[in-house]
Amino acid sequence: MRKPLFKQITIIGVGLVGGSLAKAIHQRGLSERLYGICRDARGAKRIHRFSPDCVPVVGFDPGVLGSSDLVIVATTVNSIIESFDKLRSTVRPGTTVMDVGSTKVQIEKAARRLPKGVTFIGAHPMAGSEKRGPENADPDLFEGALCFVLKNAPLKARKRCEAFWKALGAHVELITSEAHDKITAKVSHLPHVVSTALLTTILRGADRKTLHYGGPGLAGMIRIAGANPEMWVDIFDSNRRWVRQELKSLIHELQRFDKVLAKKDAAVLLKLLMSTHRFKQYTK
Repeated sequence: MRKPLFKQITIIGVGLVGGSLAKAIHQRGLSERLYGICRDARGAKRIHRFSPDCVPVVGFDPGVLGSSDLVIVATTVNSIIESFDKLRSTVRPGTTVMDVGSTKVQIEKAARRLPKGVTFIGAHPMAGSEKRGPENADPDLFEGALCFVLKNAPLKARKRCEAFWKALGAHVELITSEAHDKITAKVSHLPHVVSTALLTTILRGADRKTLHYGGPGLAGMIRIAGANPEMWVDIFDSNRRWVRQELKSLIHELQRFDKVLAKKDAAVLLKLLMSTHRFKQYTK
Protein backbone atom coordinates (compact mmCIF):
# COMPACT_ATOMS: atom_id res chain seq x y z
CA MET A 1 0.00 0.00 0.00
CA ARG A 2 1.47 3.34 -1.01
CA LYS A 3 1.10 6.36 1.22
CA PRO A 4 -1.90 8.52 0.23
CA LEU A 5 -1.02 11.74 -1.61
CA PHE A 6 -3.53 13.70 0.49
CA LYS A 7 -5.00 13.50 3.97
CA GLN A 8 -8.37 14.85 2.89
CA ILE A 9 -9.87 15.54 -0.51
CA THR A 10 -13.19 17.27 -0.92
CA ILE A 11 -14.97 17.23 -4.29
CA ILE A 12 -17.46 19.96 -5.09
CA GLY A 13 -19.94 18.55 -7.60
CA VAL A 14 -20.16 14.76 -7.55
CA GLY A 15 -21.63 14.21 -11.01
CA LEU A 16 -20.12 12.16 -13.83
CA VAL A 17 -16.60 13.59 -13.56
CA GLY A 18 -16.71 14.29 -9.83
CA GLY A 19 -18.21 10.88 -9.13
CA SER A 20 -15.58 9.19 -11.32
CA LEU A 21 -12.89 11.07 -9.42
CA ALA A 22 -14.37 9.94 -6.10
CA LYS A 23 -14.38 6.28 -7.15
CA ALA A 24 -10.90 6.49 -8.66
CA ILE A 25 -9.44 8.25 -5.60
CA HIS A 26 -10.88 5.63 -3.26
CA GLN A 27 -9.92 2.70 -5.48
CA ARG A 28 -6.31 3.91 -5.74
CA GLY A 29 -5.99 5.00 -2.10
CA LEU A 30 -5.02 8.59 -2.91
CA SER A 31 -6.62 10.16 0.17
CA GLU A 32 -7.19 9.18 3.78
CA ARG A 33 -10.58 10.91 3.85
CA LEU A 34 -12.93 11.78 1.00
CA TYR A 35 -15.92 14.15 1.03
CA GLY A 36 -18.38 15.20 -1.65
CA ILE A 37 -20.24 18.52 -1.53
CA CYS A 38 -23.70 18.73 -3.07
CA ARG A 39 -26.55 21.24 -3.14
CA ASP A 40 -29.31 19.38 -1.30
CA ALA A 41 -30.39 16.21 0.51
CA ARG A 42 -31.38 14.59 -2.78
CA GLY A 43 -27.84 15.03 -4.04
CA ALA A 44 -26.48 13.60 -0.80
CA LYS A 45 -28.60 10.48 -1.26
CA ARG A 46 -27.26 10.02 -4.81
CA ILE A 47 -23.68 10.31 -3.59
CA HIS A 48 -24.36 7.83 -0.79
CA ARG A 49 -25.91 5.41 -3.26
CA PHE A 50 -23.46 5.61 -6.16
CA SER A 51 -20.25 6.71 -4.39
CA PRO A 52 -20.57 5.15 -0.92
CA ASP A 53 -16.91 5.75 -0.08
CA CYS A 54 -17.36 9.51 -0.51
CA VAL A 55 -19.00 11.14 2.54
CA PRO A 56 -21.80 13.48 1.33
CA VAL A 57 -22.03 17.03 2.67
CA VAL A 58 -24.78 19.51 1.82
CA GLY A 59 -23.44 23.02 1.18
CA PHE A 60 -20.01 24.61 1.60
CA ASP A 61 -19.32 23.30 5.08
CA PRO A 62 -16.48 25.33 6.69
CA GLY A 63 -15.42 22.41 8.86
CA VAL A 64 -15.02 20.02 5.93
CA LEU A 65 -13.45 22.51 3.53
CA GLY A 66 -11.23 23.97 6.24
CA SER A 67 -9.72 20.57 6.97
CA SER A 68 -9.12 19.62 3.32
CA ASP A 69 -5.68 19.81 1.78
CA LEU A 70 -7.15 19.39 -1.73
CA VAL A 71 -10.48 20.77 -2.92
CA ILE A 72 -11.55 19.71 -6.42
CA VAL A 73 -14.25 21.79 -8.11
CA ALA A 74 -15.99 19.58 -10.66
CA THR A 75 -19.01 21.64 -11.72
CA THR A 76 -19.88 23.69 -14.81
CA VAL A 77 -17.61 26.60 -15.76
CA ASN A 78 -19.81 29.37 -14.35
CA SER A 79 -20.42 27.39 -11.15
CA ILE A 80 -16.67 26.91 -10.73
CA ILE A 81 -16.17 30.67 -10.98
CA GLU A 82 -19.00 31.33 -8.49
CA SER A 83 -17.60 28.76 -6.07
CA PHE A 84 -14.36 30.70 -5.62
CA ASP A 85 -16.27 33.43 -3.75
CA LYS A 86 -17.79 30.82 -1.44
CA LEU A 87 -14.39 29.24 -0.86
CA ARG A 88 -12.88 32.54 0.27
CA SER A 89 -14.29 32.12 3.76
CA THR A 90 -14.05 28.34 4.06
CA VAL A 91 -10.63 27.12 2.87
CA ARG A 92 -7.49 27.67 4.92
CA PRO A 93 -3.99 28.75 3.83
CA GLY A 94 -2.03 25.76 2.56
CA THR A 95 -5.04 24.27 0.77
CA THR A 96 -4.84 23.51 -2.93
CA VAL A 97 -7.95 24.27 -4.98
CA MET A 98 -8.10 22.47 -8.32
CA ASP A 99 -10.78 22.82 -10.96
CA VAL A 100 -11.49 20.39 -13.80
CA GLY A 101 -13.43 22.79 -16.03
CA SER A 102 -13.50 22.63 -19.82
CA THR A 103 -12.17 26.17 -20.33
CA LYS A 104 -9.38 27.87 -18.48
CA VAL A 105 -8.84 31.60 -19.14
CA GLN A 106 -11.87 32.90 -17.25
CA ILE A 107 -11.48 30.35 -14.46
CA GLU A 108 -7.82 31.23 -13.96
CA LYS A 109 -8.70 34.93 -13.71
CA ALA A 110 -11.50 34.25 -11.21
CA ALA A 111 -9.18 32.09 -9.08
CA ARG A 112 -7.26 35.26 -8.14
CA ARG A 113 -10.13 35.92 -5.71
CA LEU A 114 -9.08 32.94 -3.59
CA PRO A 115 -7.48 33.85 -0.24
CA LYS A 116 -3.77 34.45 0.14
CA GLY A 117 -1.95 31.22 0.90
CA VAL A 118 -4.40 29.07 -1.09
CA THR A 119 -2.88 27.55 -4.22
CA PHE A 120 -4.90 27.28 -7.41
CA ILE A 121 -4.27 24.50 -9.94
CA GLY A 122 -6.16 24.55 -13.24
CA ALA A 123 -6.69 21.10 -14.74
CA HIS A 124 -8.83 19.60 -17.48
CA PRO A 125 -8.98 15.84 -18.08
CA MET A 126 -10.01 15.15 -21.68
CA ALA A 127 -12.37 12.42 -20.59
CA GLY A 128 -16.10 12.28 -20.18
CA SER A 129 -19.34 11.17 -21.73
CA GLU A 130 -22.65 12.50 -22.99
CA LYS A 131 -24.09 10.76 -19.93
CA ARG A 132 -24.35 12.57 -16.60
CA GLY A 133 -24.72 12.00 -12.88
CA PRO A 134 -22.88 9.86 -10.30
CA GLU A 135 -24.81 6.80 -11.47
CA ASN A 136 -22.63 6.85 -14.62
CA ALA A 137 -19.36 7.41 -12.76
CA ASP A 138 -16.44 5.21 -13.79
CA PRO A 139 -13.25 4.81 -11.71
CA ASP A 140 -11.31 4.08 -14.90
CA LEU A 141 -12.60 7.13 -16.77
CA PHE A 142 -9.17 8.79 -16.71
CA GLU A 143 -7.10 5.72 -17.67
CA GLY A 144 -5.09 6.63 -20.77
CA ALA A 145 -6.71 10.08 -21.02
CA LEU A 146 -4.85 13.34 -21.54
CA CYS A 147 -5.07 15.81 -18.68
CA PHE A 148 -4.08 19.44 -19.21
CA VAL A 149 -2.53 21.16 -16.20
CA LEU A 150 -1.82 24.90 -16.13
CA LYS A 151 1.93 25.37 -16.06
CA ASN A 152 2.11 28.62 -14.08
CA ALA A 153 1.09 27.07 -10.75
CA PRO A 154 3.68 26.92 -7.93
CA LEU A 155 6.09 24.09 -8.67
CA LYS A 156 5.59 22.00 -5.50
CA ALA A 157 1.78 22.05 -5.75
CA ARG A 158 1.89 21.44 -9.48
CA LYS A 159 4.15 18.40 -9.11
CA ARG A 160 1.77 16.96 -6.53
CA CYS A 161 -1.11 17.61 -8.91
CA GLU A 162 0.74 15.89 -11.75
CA ALA A 163 1.37 12.88 -9.50
CA PHE A 164 -2.36 12.81 -8.67
CA TRP A 165 -3.46 12.63 -12.31
CA LYS A 166 -0.77 10.11 -13.21
CA ALA A 167 -1.98 7.92 -10.33
CA LEU A 168 -5.42 8.03 -11.97
CA GLY A 169 -3.86 6.72 -15.19
CA ALA A 170 -3.84 10.02 -17.11
CA HIS A 171 -1.07 11.55 -19.23
CA VAL A 172 -0.28 15.09 -18.11
CA GLU A 173 0.52 17.96 -20.45
CA LEU A 174 1.47 21.39 -19.10
CA ILE A 175 -0.10 24.34 -20.87
CA THR A 176 -1.11 27.99 -20.51
CA SER A 177 -4.79 28.87 -20.11
CA GLU A 178 -4.82 30.75 -23.44
CA ALA A 179 -3.26 27.85 -25.37
CA HIS A 180 -5.65 25.42 -23.68
CA ASP A 181 -8.76 27.33 -24.75
CA LYS A 182 -7.48 27.71 -28.29
CA ILE A 183 -6.74 23.98 -28.64
CA THR A 184 -9.97 22.75 -27.05
CA ALA A 185 -11.98 25.07 -29.30
CA LYS A 186 -10.61 23.00 -32.20
CA VAL A 187 -10.70 19.48 -30.83
CA SER A 188 -13.62 19.56 -28.38
CA HIS A 189 -15.90 22.58 -28.70
CA LEU A 190 -16.12 22.74 -32.51
CA PRO A 191 -17.03 19.02 -32.75
CA HIS A 192 -19.95 19.70 -30.42
CA VAL A 193 -21.10 22.54 -32.69
CA VAL A 194 -20.86 20.19 -35.68
CA SER A 195 -22.75 17.41 -33.91
CA THR A 196 -25.55 19.77 -32.88
CA ALA A 197 -25.79 21.39 -36.31
CA LEU A 198 -25.75 18.03 -38.08
CA LEU A 199 -28.53 16.59 -35.94
CA THR A 200 -30.60 19.77 -36.37
CA THR A 201 -30.13 19.64 -40.16
CA ILE A 202 -31.12 15.97 -40.41
CA LEU A 203 -34.26 16.48 -38.36
CA ARG A 204 -35.35 19.63 -40.17
CA GLY A 205 -38.47 18.72 -42.15
CA ALA A 206 -38.00 15.02 -41.39
CA ASP A 207 -39.51 12.46 -39.07
CA ARG A 208 -37.46 11.39 -36.06
CA LYS A 209 -37.50 7.87 -37.52
CA THR A 210 -35.06 9.14 -40.15
CA LEU A 211 -32.27 8.70 -37.62
CA HIS A 212 -32.88 4.94 -37.59
CA TYR A 213 -31.80 4.77 -41.21
CA GLY A 214 -28.31 5.92 -40.32
CA GLY A 215 -25.47 3.57 -39.45
CA PRO A 216 -22.85 3.65 -36.69
CA GLY A 217 -21.05 6.51 -38.44
CA LEU A 218 -24.04 8.80 -37.97
CA ALA A 219 -24.58 7.57 -34.42
CA GLY A 220 -20.99 8.46 -33.56
CA MET A 221 -21.28 11.93 -35.06
CA ILE A 222 -24.52 12.92 -33.31
CA ARG A 223 -23.78 11.22 -29.96
CA ILE A 224 -22.16 14.23 -28.33
CA ALA A 225 -25.12 16.46 -29.22
CA GLY A 226 -26.89 14.70 -26.36
CA ALA A 227 -24.48 16.02 -23.72
CA ASN A 228 -25.55 18.25 -20.82
CA PRO A 229 -26.86 21.50 -22.44
CA GLU A 230 -26.28 23.64 -19.33
CA MET A 231 -22.65 22.58 -19.23
CA TRP A 232 -22.14 23.43 -22.89
CA VAL A 233 -23.77 26.85 -22.60
CA ASP A 234 -21.04 27.73 -20.07
CA ILE A 235 -18.30 26.29 -22.27
CA PHE A 236 -19.36 28.17 -25.39
CA ASP A 237 -19.96 31.37 -23.44
CA SER A 238 -16.55 31.31 -21.77
CA ASN A 239 -14.65 30.35 -24.95
CA ARG A 240 -16.68 32.36 -27.45
CA ARG A 241 -13.65 34.03 -29.07
CA TRP A 242 -11.88 30.84 -30.16
CA VAL A 243 -15.04 28.87 -30.93
CA ARG A 244 -16.23 31.59 -33.30
CA GLN A 245 -12.86 31.63 -35.03
CA GLU A 246 -12.99 27.87 -35.58
CA LEU A 247 -16.60 28.14 -36.71
CA LYS A 248 -15.62 30.66 -39.39
CA SER A 249 -12.98 28.21 -40.63
CA LEU A 250 -15.55 25.41 -40.71
CA ILE A 251 -18.03 27.54 -42.66
CA HIS A 252 -15.26 28.33 -45.17
CA GLU A 253 -14.53 24.61 -45.64
CA LEU A 254 -18.23 23.78 -46.09
CA GLN A 255 -18.52 26.48 -48.72
CA ARG A 256 -15.41 25.14 -50.47
CA PHE A 257 -16.91 21.65 -50.50
CA ASP A 258 -20.11 23.02 -51.99
CA LYS A 259 -18.16 24.79 -54.76
CA VAL A 260 -16.27 21.59 -55.59
CA LEU A 261 -19.56 19.68 -55.88
CA ALA A 262 -20.99 22.40 -58.09
CA LYS A 263 -18.06 22.02 -60.53
CA LYS A 264 -18.97 18.34 -61.11
CA ASP A 265 -15.27 17.54 -61.37
CA ALA A 266 -14.51 14.12 -59.85
CA ALA A 267 -10.74 14.69 -59.94
CA VAL A 268 -11.01 17.88 -57.86
CA LEU A 269 -13.41 16.15 -55.45
CA LEU A 270 -11.01 13.21 -55.07
CA LYS A 271 -8.15 15.60 -54.34
CA LEU A 272 -10.22 17.26 -51.63
CA LEU A 273 -11.12 13.94 -50.01
CA MET A 274 -7.55 12.65 -50.25
CA SER A 275 -6.27 15.75 -48.40
CA THR A 276 -7.69 14.34 -45.14
CA HIS A 277 -7.54 10.60 -45.93
CA ARG A 278 -3.94 10.41 -44.67
CA PHE A 279 -5.15 11.27 -41.15
CA LYS A 280 -7.43 8.24 -40.95
CA GLN A 281 -5.33 6.65 -38.16
CA TYR A 282 -6.50 9.43 -35.81
CA THR A 283 -10.16 8.52 -36.31
CA LYS A 284 -9.90 5.00 -34.88
